[in-house]
Amino acid sequence: MAARGTMPLPQAVLDGLRGIAILWVLAFHLSWLTALQLRLSLSSHTVDLTYLLRSGWLGVELFFFISGFCIFYPYTQHRFGYRPRQTVSDFALRRAFKIFPSYYLSLVVVIVLGPFLFFPSRNIFWQAISHVFFAFNFSSATTTALNGVLWSLAIEVQFYVLFPLICLAFERSAAVTFVAMSAIAVLYRFWSSACCDTTSAVRYQLPAFLDFFACGMLASLIFSYGMSRGINTEGSSKAWWTLASVASLTAVIVLVRYVPDAIGRGDALFYLAAAFLILAVTTAFSKSWWQGIFSNKILVFLSLFPTICTFITSSSQ
Repeated sequence: MAARGTMPLPQAVLDGLRGIAILWVLAFHLSWLTALQLRLSLSSHTVDLTYLLRSGWLGVELFFFISGFCIFYPYTQHRFGYRPRQTVSDFALRRAFKIFPSYYLSLVVVIVLGPFLFFPSRNIFWQAISHVFFAFNFSSATTTALNGVLWSLAIEVQFYVLFPLICLAFERSAAVTFVAMSAIAVLYRFWSSACCDTTSAVRYQLPAFLDFFACGMLASLIFSYGMSRGINTEGSSKAWWTLASVASLTAVIVLVRYVPDAIGRGDALFYLAAAFLILAVTTAFSKSWWQGIFSNKILVFLSLFPTICTFITSSSQ
């Protein structure tokens, strides 16, 4: 099938979700440091939304969802005839150029200046080796030793290593692969919650987050299918997509309230991952004014400067 050009990314949606994820994580650290609260006064009633701040660690899961969407997107474009298939080497080079330079520079800075500016680290040689190969999340002794917020990057890179195989499986049978990835995540969380406390590295391994990557990949596939069918054209259906997007955003806000209390249940986070999927897809096909809320200047600014926000959050560890 000849390539038909490049299908545009739902940039407003991705910028908004990425900005929300960064702002969410920042809010979590600020609330942890300052006991910041969020209360809204509505007439004679007060709505306490502080739980949105205290659950800001879920912004990391939102990042995983976005990552699954973005890295699978070129393959969904190929599936619907919009571009040639991306090779494994092209995928690896893109990921390497995006991550390695800034990551290894940050390691050098932390290793050299850490004892003076941050905190001393024991066994610095083994800490450095584990970080160089993105294996530091395998042990509680190394997970947060150099820079606590880097643990999620280890998960990302480990997923990238497996992605070519996951991608092939997803292309052959999206439904089966999605169910399998989600089931692995749910079962792993059930098991790790039963066997280990929240400080254990066992709780923070790639299998525990596979459903967020899977939901991102499925959202990418659904979006590309919709674009190929002309769903994104202006019409009365956009009002329904917008309404569905508002409803899914409301569902996310409600789910966030109960996820921390049910974190020991392996399925609790899956419902949130599914809500992210519905929110991303419905927003991508919604009216431009609603998408504009997601692509406002604040969220776009935050989405463009994740390194700055990472430094801020790491400084609060």
